[in-house]
Amino acid sequence: MTPILRILPILLLLGCAPLQPGADPIVVRAEQTTAIALDTFDLFLRVERQNEAALYKLNPRIHDYANLIRREAPQWLATARHLTKAYKSSRTEASKANLGTIVSLLLTSISEAQRYVALAAPAPATDH
Repeated sequence: MTPILRILPILLLLGCAPLQPGADPIVVRAEQTTAIALDTFDLFLRVERQNEAALYKLNPRIHDYANLIRREAPQWLATARHLTKAYKSSRTEASKANLGTIVSLLLTSISEAQRYVALAAPAPATDH
């Protein structure tokens, strides 16, 4: 099974899961997004490292993006966790906006990493 296919069911289940009664959707989605980002970045970096030379030939931006994730993602994830805690303790419009900003950044980064993982997946065999 290709790496993207391994994580896809998790993304679908978490993204569509109904909220528990009384749960704050802002907090739930932020926590889900942070967890998905961690898993997606881990998968992307493993795939990129295992196929570094071939992927660099395919598209040098894949390697550049992997280096960006290696450099920046730890801080993004820490910021998301910090802002989630801040929002939980003070549900103000400002804390909601700050949390929304980091969640948006994570979602964009997840999407880009998934796009590159999909490029790394071997083409399906065709029967002739």
